[in-house]
Amino acid sequence: MALAQRLNCGSARLARAQHRVCRAFTSVPVKCVAQPSQQQASKLQNGFQRLFLLSTGVAAPLLLQVSSALAEDGGHDILKGTTAALIHPIVMGALFASTVYAGYLGLQWRRVRTIGDDIKALKAQIPKPTGDEPAPASPLTQQLEALEKERKQLVAGGYRDRHNVMGSWLLGAGVVIAIEGCLNTYARTG
Repeated sequence: MALAQRLNCGSARLARAQHRVCRAFTSVPVKCVAQPSQQQASKLQNGFQRLFLLSTGVAAPLLLQVSSALAEDGGHDILKGTTAALIHPIVMGALFASTVYAGYLGLQWRRVRTIGDDIKALKAQIPKPTGDEPAPASPLTQQLEALEKERKQLVAGGYRDRHNVMGSWLLGAGVVIAIEGCLNTYARTG
């Protein structure tokens, strides 16, 4: 309506334009639907199915008898009470520490990839020289030099390759330890 009021200047041509604008704004069809569509209903049903599966997975160990997997009599547990029994906790601690280190390497590799954008943004903010005069001194040039120095150090660190190697090591060690855990439980409980 505000556009139509602005067009109201008294001429017949503007009156016709005003009429067309008003008609265009008032003839927009609006459809209100109170029911969810078939696609939304299927998404809602899938959500309930996922919730049911998740709650079943969480409740199953609580509802089932787990005493047969505990080897309570001690006859099957070869490593009980020995130093070798600490192998599993030590390996789990090493895997956790390796995961944290791989995350650090990944963040450094991400910084290598994104520091170029920061440098470009700073270069765009530095005032350009006008005519014969050199560019005025700016505190941004010091920040730019610091970022370029940091970039050289990060590139020299070889974080991409180190991150990939650590990720591969974690994948291999995690699979081996997962299989070993199953075999250990089977050997202890029969």
